[in-house]
Amino acid sequence: MKKLTLRGKNYSYQRAVPTDLQERLGKRKWSIALKTDSLKIATIAAQRWDSHFDEEIARLRSIDREDLMNAEVALASLGVALPPKPLFTADGNAEAREEVETALEDFEADTHDERAESRSEFLKMARRGLAEIIPDQRARKRKARELFDGPLKKMADDEISIQRNRYKTALEQVSAVAPVEAPIDNKRLRAALESDLFDAWVQTRQPTEQTKGDTELATRQLLEFSGKYDLAQVAKEDVTGWVKALYQLPKRLKRGDKDLVFPQIIKRYEGRDIVRVSSKTVQKRFNLAQAIYSNAVRSGLLEFSPFDGIRTPSTKPTVDRMSFSVPQIRRIFATEPLASGPRDGFFWCFALALSSGMRLGEICLLKPSDIATLNGISFIDLTGYKLKTNSSRRRVPIHQDLIDAGFLSWAEKQPKDNLMGFKADSKGSTSGLASKKFNRWLSETVGLDERELVFHSFRHTFKDLCREAGIASDVHDRLTEVVPVFRTGQRLI
Repeated sequence: MKKLTLRGKNYSYQRAVPTDLQERLGKRKWSIALKTDSLKIATIAAQRWDSHFDEEIARLRSIDREDLMNAEVALASLGVALPPKPLFTADGNAEAREEVETALEDFEADTHDERAESRSEFLKMARRGLAEIIPDQRARKRKARELFDGPLKKMADDEISIQRNRYKTALEQVSAVAPVEAPIDNKRLRAALESDLFDAWVQTRQPTEQTKGDTELATRQLLEFSGKYDLAQVAKEDVTGWVKALYQLPKRLKRGDKDLVFPQIIKRYEGRDIVRVSSKTVQKRFNLAQAIYSNAVRSGLLEFSPFDGIRTPSTKPTVDRMSFSVPQIRRIFATEPLASGPRDGFFWCFALALSSGMRLGEICLLKPSDIATLNGISFIDLTGYKLKTNSSRRRVPIHQDLIDAGFLSWAEKQPKDNLMGFKADSKGSTSGLASKKFNRWLSETVGLDERELVFHSFRHTFKDLCREAGIASDVHDRLTEVVPVFRTGQRLI
């Protein structure tokens, strides 16, 4: 079978399915539309698809029937229905993994709620039962907590761990029969096609890892929408359509959807009643992609930009972030795991944000070596980082309450390259995943689900508390790196 054929203006790739696999797959050939009229691009794509199907054929022939049965039994034991398509196919495997992950998330949420209710009920009953034995009310409460948080908690933890491992085992068994990842990816092909627009922008701008990652995401989505394999091939109509499509992106993707290309994401979430990305996000991605082409024109790599003449999408008013009230702060620190959980990176992120007004991005960058002491004052040294602005490079004093609570001794024991222990996301940002985790916890666990209340609200709270304490504005401006802005006589941050 001829692998490359020209259909109309564009090339397509075809390959025969081996005879011994045709019945299992329900097809006699693979056919891939390459969406390009360039023979060079089509040849590169065909080579990658050849390698992909070589691996896929070897995988299908090596699948143990017992492995497949184990995965199906694991799903059935959790009450997860088998997907319409077989587990060894891309759609079937992705659907099964998504169902297990959703079931695990539901289990974790239900367990947290049930445990909190059980603990509360037990403590009430125990205090009543211990009334005759232990007259002192405080001692009675302490004994009740010891009873629950001792052997009873360990028994519950063991049972929860067993159930949690069942979900994780099911995920492993389903993943063991997953298909080989498809090779065609515009981001990877861009390097193969020697498109230097992005590299020229990086060399000129020298962006931070997060900005670089955000720009890679924006340009990749532009390429995926246009169907082009090179940034230099993108036309004005591609940009116009891409901007309109950006408004249809969901604010949050399910785990199983993160590997989909841009048009597939838009199609999957079409017509659903979900929260879409904000106009601010659309504006940001527009500007990032536009910067690539503006730099290319200035550098002489392109004669004109496909963004020329396209009106920048207007940004709708965004939600103003609010400060936390004192009762809300007490509620946050009275919620597990902050209330009695381990003093780990999760806890210290909240404590630092409240006591210093530092941004989450600044906190997540920290290393133990950034903590220093001079003239008896312990502080965090941010002068060596490339931050949001030049004035962000500053020294932030560490509050005495944090020192008394053991922050310095805890920090000394942490890995030398990552104080808080948060992993970087696909864009290289250490605060990206942490931000999602914290804000979801504030909304779903603490119950502060107002859109105006997010982790960044601690920064506003710190400023408010400084003003209430009578600290001079120029002092707390310097502590938080806030450039004063005046509007109709009012000071804004």
